[in-house]
Amino acid sequence: MNNKQIGKIFENIRKDKQIPQNILCKNIVTQAVLSRFEQGSKTVNCLVFNALMQRLGEDPTKFTVLVSKKEYSYLNWRDSILAKLSRNECTTDEFKTPIATDYTLNKNIQEQFTEFYSGYIEDNIEKMKHAIEITVPEYKDEFNLSCRYSGDELLYIELCIAKTSQKAGCLSDKNRKMLEFIFHYIDSNLSLFLKDNLYEKAALIYAKFAPKEYIYKKIRLCRNSLNIKKKTGRVQGIEELICALEELYKEIKKDLPEEDTDILEAIRLIKSDFNVKVNSDYFAFGYQEYYLLNEAIKNYRIRNGLSVKEFVKKCGISEHNYRDIEKGKQEVKKNMYSILSNALNMNIGKYNADIIADNYSELLIIDEIKEQARLNNLNQALELVNILEKMLGEKTHLPENKQFIKGMRDIINLLDGQISPNDYLVENDITLGLTIPNVKATTCCINYTRMEMMLSYYKAYTLSLLHQYDEGIDMLDGIWFFLRDSKVNLVCRQQEIIFGLNLIKRLLIKQKRYKDALKIARMGIGYIFKTNKAEKLHDFIFSYASVAELAEEQSFKTKERNRQYLQAALSFCQFFMVHCDQQVIENKLAQIKEDHGLNGNSIS
Repeated sequence: MNNKQIGKIFENIRKDKQIPQNILCKNIVTQAVLSRFEQGSKTVNCLVFNALMQRLGEDPTKFTVLVSKKEYSYLNWRDSILAKLSRNECTTDEFKTPIATDYTLNKNIQEQFTEFYSGYIEDNIEKMKHAIEITVPEYKDEFNLSCRYSGDELLYIELCIAKTSQKAGCLSDKNRKMLEFIFHYIDSNLSLFLKDNLYEKAALIYAKFAPKEYIYKKIRLCRNSLNIKKKTGRVQGIEELICALEELYKEIKKDLPEEDTDILEAIRLIKSDFNVKVNSDYFAFGYQEYYLLNEAIKNYRIRNGLSVKEFVKKCGISEHNYRDIEKGKQEVKKNMYSILSNALNMNIGKYNADIIADNYSELLIIDEIKEQARLNNLNQALELVNILEKMLGEKTHLPENKQFIKGMRDIINLLDGQISPNDYLVENDITLGLTIPNVKATTCCINYTRMEMMLSYYKAYTLSLLHQYDEGIDMLDGIWFFLRDSKVNLVCRQQEIIFGLNLIKRLLIKQKRYKDALKIARMGIGYIFKTNKAEKLHDFIFSYASVAELAEEQSFKTKERNRQYLQAALSFCQFFMVHCDQQVIENKLAQIKEDHGLNGNSIS
């Protein structure tokens, strides 16, 4: 996706929402910069793009960003700060690192992040407020519905209110009204993806510090937050919200509903048994998936089967300069982008997405196609693929778009039994070859696109259908190790990684390698809690319960423990509305109860 297309998509979203340029970019970039970005004559750095997408209320993680070494170094430092904050290990010394001087990074956003969190550690509320005012000057007076706020800006405000309320022991009337404004803003302006953590944080602050006369509003806000989590499939924060509800229900002399106690006990059991440690106080808010540009260029060159000497000859550039680009010692200038893109036959513009599109609606439908395929609603998924093809029009001939359309149709036909596994493997190679030259000679590549990753996973899955388990596992292991060792933001690739781990686990079970399968199941459970994506949590827990005895797992204690894990898996299924797997777990649970005379539903 070239820079002109991403600018056009951005402009279309902004105009659809009738947001003026000067309101959207206020105190982040100038209106002239935003205008040039929308026209495609300028790129904006990843911090600015992220902030502007959030102010639009949309999900920035739909895009992949290629960053320079200096950008990556700053982003890595920023992530390490957030990780240390979550473990209560961060000190003011951590902020002695100077603000990145690279011209590609936004000074205001960097300064705000550093000043806010150093103030938070110091318990310096005035410093925190000053940091917020860098991009939200109206914060010192009152909010304005005509303004736009990013998720990061709203999070800073919520944390400042929490700190102020903790010191005072209550929520002031001004801060209560500010939180109520935030709830209204979140509901009115943010996509579901952006709502989750912001709503959770605000609900917990309100529940803890608001006066008693707002008891029923507190309950409603916590319930709203839990409902958002059911839709987004996020696991973090559920325990805190239910514990808050438990206290609130005591105040009105009522018991928690059974559904709440079941999921609470399930979370506590899994966290305890698998030594899962999470803290939802801090998080990296909705950042894009990003790769090192020099790493991507090197891998695209290798994809094409070219040595450095062959490649520079094809490009007509200096070998010395090119080697410095691959090592990250030299930045890629604007004119060099087009030279390298043409030589690699790949689009390596600043931003990329699953397909080449001009409209945001074309990107949104991709998520719905994948979701319907995951839920086994194959006819609906196929209908959506047909709709996307019509929406793309003339753009369907582009390699990335053709790969997505053909790839999803082939996957749906495989799952629906309309194509044999052997025929699918042939089609899979053809589809991958649309964007990966010499696909049969390429085992894996660390900068796979999301679609290339999915196609590779389904190739491994199909090999398992043909009982070629070792080949499938080797392929999946290769992808996992390349991803893990790459300088790529793995948190943003959580869906692909969870899917891959789950597939490896299934292949190991088919080979009766039960101990190895349990290791993968434990890794999957830990990773899901770490990345906050509960999509396959019930599957990993179900596998652990079903396989542990076969593996003679030493830590597996009794038949009762087996039942408890199955009950936990069922609770996660019910909470996150994964209806397609509930019956399987319920049948297994009933069988264990009958075989071993186990009664009752308590997990603890």
